Amino acid sequence: MCGRYTLFKLADLLELIPWLKVPADILRREGRYNVAPSQFMPVFATDEAKLAQWGFVPSWTAGKPKLRPINAKCETVATSGMFRNAFKKRRCLVPADGFYEWKGKTPPKRPYYLRMRDGKPFAFAGLLGAMAPGRRGAARYLHHHHHPREQADGTDSQPHARHRAVGSVPRMAGR
Repeated sequence: MCGRYTLFKLADLLELIPWLKVPADILRREGRYNVAPSQFMPVFATDEAKLAQWGFVPSWTAGKPKLRPINAKCETVATSGMFRNAFKKRRCLVPADGFYEWKGKTPPKRPYYLRMRDGKPFAFAGLLGAMAPGRRGAARYLHHHHHPREQADGTDSQPHARHRAVGSVPRMAGR
């Protein structure tokens, strides 16, 4: 599962999609070469960026959450009680330049860095968790996995056996 990603060219995203609105404080943020779960990063639920914390917390969670998943599978995201409502009502785009996957079953695992061939930014499909009434804090998000993949011989492809729900931002934005 994708447990780290990069975002160091947010300004390039604005060149590709000039109608996106990014508040100055988000645009001035330094590039991130190792975004980890629990960190605050920009997401787009509308045409304006906002900061959200990576780690999904469903709206029905009371008190301190026991789980904060960072990924979801497409096979269950629409039916899982944890993600169903967010999948229907609170989808978002998570801008990125690339992401890391690790290959190997035992340590030391080998990291692989994956990005678009042209180096341009793209977006993960994401879900925003809603804050329950009376709860304070920032929105939280997770990445949404696409579908399993196999090589022609039926074995898992390298370095990971799942595609991300990743697309070039202009196509996903659709303007």
